[in-house]
Amino acid sequence: MNWLYMRNLNTHKRTKKKYIKRKQKQRQQRKSRKLLKGGAPFENVTQIHNPEDMFNITPGDYYTFFGFHMKFYDFDIPDHNKYKDILKKTNIGEPCQWKIQKEYFYNAVDKSRFAITLTYFDGKEYIDSFILCDQLSINELYVSLTCSRKIFSDEKYEEAIALDKSNKGNLNKGNINMSFGLFLRCVILTYAKSIGFTNVYNDASESDLIPYYTRFGFRLGKNKCGTEDKITEKHESAILKKTEKEFYASVNTMTDNDSTYLYKTKSGFRMKLQGIDVGYMCSHAHKKLKENWSELEKYKDIYNGD
Repeated sequence: MNWLYMRNLNTHKRTKKKYIKRKQKQRQQRKSRKLLKGGAPFENVTQIHNPEDMFNITPGDYYTFFGFHMKFYDFDIPDHNKYKDILKKTNIGEPCQWKIQKEYFYNAVDKSRFAITLTYFDGKEYIDSFILCDQLSINELYVSLTCSRKIFSDEKYEEAIALDKSNKGNLNKGNINMSFGLFLRCVILTYAKSIGFTNVYNDASESDLIPYYTRFGFRLGKNKCGTEDKITEKHESAILKKTEKEFYASVNTMTDNDSTYLYKTKSGFRMKLQGIDVGYMCSHAHKKLKENWSELEKYKDIYNGD
């Protein structure tokens, strides 16, 4: 047989094999996007026009607003559990600012009881924001991961430059701060409280985040809510005495070797919210969403709109 023919035949086989493999990968990607986008149990889509209606979502609901898609999962529901594998295939780099390891994310998804995802389309589907919660006991939750993308609008930035040339180069002028992470936390904890959960825990990944969570009622401490916890008492005392700055500055000097201050975990600084009092948290989330809703209406370059 002619050697040139054999070479062309082998090249054809390799090309065909690559073509089949590529097509299989494309079909799998389309299937993954389709599953994340909808299908049972997310067949009924609710179009949201009022920001206040966003807070009414419950497990199994599928909301859309502008170009965003929001779904609420309860993985104790059999039809929801299959979505865990789909979630693990999503790229969390941008929403988590490339700070979260894939292994941590996979583990958090595997353990999670509840999840809410916010996605958008730009050629394909991307995660904008999400929250994962793990059920620790019959009435306790652990917020294992909350991530939210930094939204930037070229249109808003160009508008700022047109109004004031000194804004050129100041990229902050193009930012749109929706506080979706806080919004998702409010929604999921409000729902959890409505079905009987009473306490919630999370880890502040960095000490700088302790004041942020403190603002919304969380307190430092590793022991369970309702039990004696020296570091929680110290935190509460600092708030009452208005010496929080000094307290936060001392946090990094406390070590796990000191039995009085056992509060650190491999994920950061353990904090807790007894009674799931989300009043201030949710009022702030309502305010931020309402304030910035008009920016979603105005700057359509931040989403594809489908």
